[in-house]
Amino acid sequence: MKIPPVLFFLLSIILLAFPVQWLNKLEHAVLAVTKPLVYLHSKTPSITAEAEYDPRIIESLKPKDKIKFLEQRILELNDTITLLKNENTSLINKIKSISDFRTTIPSALNIKEHYDIIVSDVVIKSDASVWRRSIIINKGENDGLKSGLTVVWGKYLVGKISDVGAFTSRIQLITDPAFRAQVLIMPCADTRVSDDVSRMPFGVLAGISFDSAIVKWVSREYKVQNGWEVYSAPDPNALIPKGLIIGKVNNISPDGFFYNLSITPAIDFYNLNDVLILRPKIK
Repeated sequence: MKIPPVLFFLLSIILLAFPVQWLNKLEHAVLAVTKPLVYLHSKTPSITAEAEYDPRIIESLKPKDKIKFLEQRILELNDTITLLKNENTSLINKIKSISDFRTTIPSALNIKEHYDIIVSDVVIKSDASVWRRSIIINKGENDGLKSGLTVVWGKYLVGKISDVGAFTSRIQLITDPAFRAQVLIMPCADTRVSDDVSRMPFGVLAGISFDSAIVKWVSREYKVQNGWEVYSAPDPNALIPKGLIIGKVNNISPDGFFYNLSITPAIDFYNLNDVLILRPKIK
C-alpha cells in the first residue's frame, strides 16, 4: 500500500510544531529500542557459518550447490575481514585521539586527577533541523553522562553534551548557533598554549550554523591577522581544558572597539566516528 504524500506533509507539520525537548526525548527513545536489536543482529551467525562446523551438510550438497556454498562462504569471510579491519582502524583512531588529547593539554594539568575520559561512538552524524548543528553518540545517563560535559576528538574541541537519554546523548557542535565558549587567539600553532595567557587576545566563540563560527568581542588593541589559531581559553569551572584547537581566522571585521572574527573549524565534524567525553572528577 502506497502512502499518500500528503500524509508525509502533515506529519512534517506536526513534528515542526512539537517542542524541541519532546523531539529529543522521542529520538533517544527510538535509539534506546533499536540499539539492542542492532547488537543482536550483529551477533547472529549466518547459515553458512553454522554449516562450516558440520562437514556433513557440505558433503550432502550437489556439486553446483557446493560451489555456490563455497562462493558464498568466501564472500562472508571477505566481509568479516573488512569488518575486522574497520574495527582495528577504529581502535587505532581512538587510541590516537586519547594520545593527542593528553599531549595537547598543558603539563601543569594532571588529566587523571581532573577528568574521567569516556570513549563513545557517533551513531548519527547529521541533524534534522536546518538551524541546529549536532550529532548523536551511543553513551548516555547509564554511562554517567550529563548535559554540559565537554566533548573532544584528540586535540580538537568538538562541542558539549546538550541532551542526554538513557543510552544516547546529543552533542551540540561548536558551529551550533546556541554554542558559546571563551577562546583565545594566537599567531603561532607550533607550540602548546602556555600557562601564562594574560597577554593573548580573548573572545567569545559562537556558532553560526552552516559549518562555521565566529569569535566576538576581540579587542582591537591586538593586531589579529588571518591565519591565527583559535584555542579554548581557561575555564573557571574546569569543564573545558584550555589549549584545545578550534580553528583558524579567515576574516576580520571591525565592530566599534572590537573585532568579529570568522572562523574555519579545524575538524570535519560529520566525518567523526568517535569522540571523547571529559567528565570532571568530584573532589
